[in-house]
Amino acid sequence: NKGFTLVEIIVVLLIIAILAAIAIPACQGYLEESRESRDLINVRAACTDIIAMGKTGYKTDIVREVEELLLFLQE
Repeated sequence: NKGFTLVEIIVVLLIIAILAAIAIPACQGYLEESRESRDLINVRAACTDIIAMGKTGYKTDIVREVEELLLFLQE
């Protein structure tokens, strides 16, 4: 007889399930970190754009606050 027995197939499926149970939480942590990094990059880019608008000579309070925020984010 050629082929796999039911026990062999169940063992393989069990091993795959255990590996998935270990890998999924680890991957979710990496995904959250990448989302946080992406958001921080977007905030920095927005701050830089607002500061660039302020360098046209018209500095508003929001530009000053964004400059302070950008300094804080660079720490």
